[in-house]
Amino acid sequence: MSLDDNLVEIRLIKIPDLLGLIRILRSSTSYSIAEIKQAASQQGTLALGRLHNLDHHEVLARIQATLDALESKGVEFELVYAGHSETREGFGNLMASWDEILEDMQVYTDLELGGPNIETLETMKAKWPADIYLATLRQIHKGEGYDIDEDTLKWVENELGRFGEP
Repeated sequence: MSLDDNLVEIRLIKIPDLLGLIRILRSSTSYSIAEIKQAASQQGTLALGRLHNLDHHEVLARIQATLDALESKGVEFELVYAGHSETREGFGNLMASWDEILEDMQVYTDLELGGPNIETLETMKAKWPADIYLATLRQIHKGEGYDIDEDTLKWVENELGRFGEP
């Protein structure tokens, strides 16, 4: 995966308030006034950020805030993610799906490493079929490949009690 696969850009279409556009983009990007003016005059494309690594949520929040600010100023733009045109709704759905995948990967990683915590188990409870969740709790309680802290063990015992298990 190249860095461009994670690039979020806007192509400027209509700018009713150039000064407002400049203020927004100067506060949220590293573009110079000249670069912003050039993109505005040529319906150019400006990168808002790359979604990767550990700062994904911070970058996404900054991008969403920038898009909100641009819309509030009446700026019309095309949103481009990874080289593909996206609607705001489609982009939001894509990011929500990505977050779900990352959350699932974290659960699987915690289980594979043998040390799930209460947060991991609560995620499993909310998303996994009850029979698989219960079987996992039983394994954890028996200590079959899991090394958990006392608080998590008590939580597991409480959960098993809810299912009528000792």
